[in-house]
Amino acid sequence: MLTFGIISSLLSAFSILFIGRWQFRGSSLREWLIIHSPMKLSEMFSCDFCLSFWTNLCVCIIISACTRSLSPVLLAPLCTPLTRLLLR
Repeated sequence: MLTFGIISSLLSAFSILFIGRWQFRGSSLREWLIIHSPMKLSEMFSCDFCLSFWTNLCVCIIISACTRSLSPVLLAPLCTPLTRLLLR
């Protein structure tokens, strides 16, 4: 279980850093999404905590589907602070 949490945090941090570095139409993909998205989605991409949680939830759902167990989904809220720590 601890392994799934660490893997989820690392994959989420990589994903967030990747969309922050990937250039799309003259700015990073994250900045472009903040500017051109609807209000709620724009707020989510501008908040590291929110983006960490939703990215962790997506990664945990993928891990859960691969392992055919629902327990990794419960890790998403617990992995969020670790992801934020990795982003600093």
